[in-house]
Amino acid sequence: ETQTTYAESSSSGCVWGEWLTFCIKYRDLPPDALLALEVWEVREGAGTPALLGGTTLSLFSRKGRLKTGPQRLKVWEGQPPCLATPSTTPGKLPLAQRGALGSLERAVRRYNRGEIP
Repeated sequence: ETQTTYAESSSSGCVWGEWLTFCIKYRDLPPDALLALEVWEVREGAGTPALLGGTTLSLFSRKGRLKTGPQRLKVWEGQPPCLATPSTTPGKLPLAQRGALGSLERAVRRYNRGEIP
């Protein structure tokens, strides 16, 4: 279990910009390893923390490569992360469900990699 520091939210979402470090080696993880994330609201003076949502992220690609770099994930409001396969709280939606925003994000990634001018 790892906790991160407080992050300020805005209309465009939350950005932590913080590295997560775990005490396990990648080689010891199974190829279907998932990272489960929960987002909690904690207020000073409030009684108990409230779960805002959860998500899961597969740590390895279909080709078995470790996913690296910043990840943009969907957080499922009011739901804890589901560890079943397939997950009901995937951080990455299938391309068909992402719509126009998904197409734009894919084009930006390809541009950043130099695949398109």
